[in-house]
Amino acid sequence: MILEKRVPTIHMTCDYVEEGVLKCAPYIPVHGELEVKCGVYMIKRLGTESQLSMSLKRQQLLIYEKIGEYIDYKHSVTHFLEVSTENLDSNQGIRNSEAIKKHVSHQPNPQLLVHGSW
Repeated sequence: MILEKRVPTIHMTCDYVEEGVLKCAPYIPVHGELEVKCGVYMIKRLGTESQLSMSLKRQQLLIYEKIGEYIDYKHSVTHFLEVSTENLDSNQGIRNSEAIKKHVSHQPNPQLLVHGSW
């Protein structure tokens, strides 16, 4: 969907692992990795992850499709990860949302995909 709709921004509101359960396929580099493979796609972090607040991180991801030895650039996406939301004070949550909203408003294609778990 990210590629099909050319979504430029993702706001992830959960962790990959919650209460010992893997919540989703690992589709972004974590724990210092520079890239991760997800099916035929290779996702690479551009630069370093930014810690915007105690509970909000941002990274720029480049998505490539790898078929055999051929690697084709597909898309770029800004990924926001909001962590520790259960103990988040409402003011910090609002500030996080405003930072993401400001980023999205400056995009030529102002779409936002929210990725969460139930």
